[in-house]
Amino acid sequence: MQFQMRPDMSQLLLCKSYHMHQNIPNTIFPIITLTIATGIALYSWRRSRAVAIVAVGWAILSLFMARIPFFQTLDRWSDGDFLGFLAFSAVFATPLLLLLIELRRSATFQKFMDDTPTWVLTVTQIYRLTGTSFLILYVQGQLPAAIGLSNGLQDFIIGITALPLAWMLYRGFSWSRNWAIVWNLAGLFDLISAVTVLTLSISGLIELVPAPSRMGIYPLSLISIYQVVIAMFIHIYLLRRLLGSDKTASLQASR
Repeated sequence: MQFQMRPDMSQLLLCKSYHMHQNIPNTIFPIITLTIATGIALYSWRRSRAVAIVAVGWAILSLFMARIPFFQTLDRWSDGDFLGFLAFSAVFATPLLLLLIELRRSATFQKFMDDTPTWVLTVTQIYRLTGTSFLILYVQGQLPAAIGLSNGLQDFIIGITALPLAWMLYRGFSWSRNWAIVWNLAGLFDLISAVTVLTLSISGLIELVPAPSRMGIYPLSLISIYQVVIAMFIHIYLLRRLLGSDKTASLQASR
């Protein structure tokens, strides 16, 4: 007499739920990337076709580049990962440097940025709310506190305050410029600290468990390659605008 084992339905549902949860970031992050690119393209189409085309083309290229497994495992460093880190750094730093160089050398691009109100550039950082995914991964034990908790909270704060700060800038309140400077410094510190922690960890100067190698593996790599670059560029540009002009000029630029 043969007995056939029947799978436990609760285990099947748990397994199915787990795989669905794993697929959510794989779906959401590309959608967010394409949404950002589409928003930039729609805003800039009549102002600068070049900016619109570059934004969309760069987003599509990032979707493919993010699929490169820069690191070998999700929770620890392996032999050869330092070469992957150098490649990951190049993919991250190159577009940021090109944007900063183009801003300095191209009068057309500089005019496009200067004509874009401060409040518009500020409100774009709403997408930093995706940093809550870092908090979720930290709770699940998949990211160390130095990135998952710290940068997850910082991203959430920057994202949730972007809209009210943009409104204050739009209204032209006299104290909004100072708040904007602090906000941009905090946002830039958030991004730089994540890069610093990743660098110190792979260099062996600090030991994190688990290692933040997941940051260079899809889908989190897509955030670094596209979203972080845009955020850093905007923060740098806004700080230059806010600190490089007097109070009246800053408020005029915000409208």
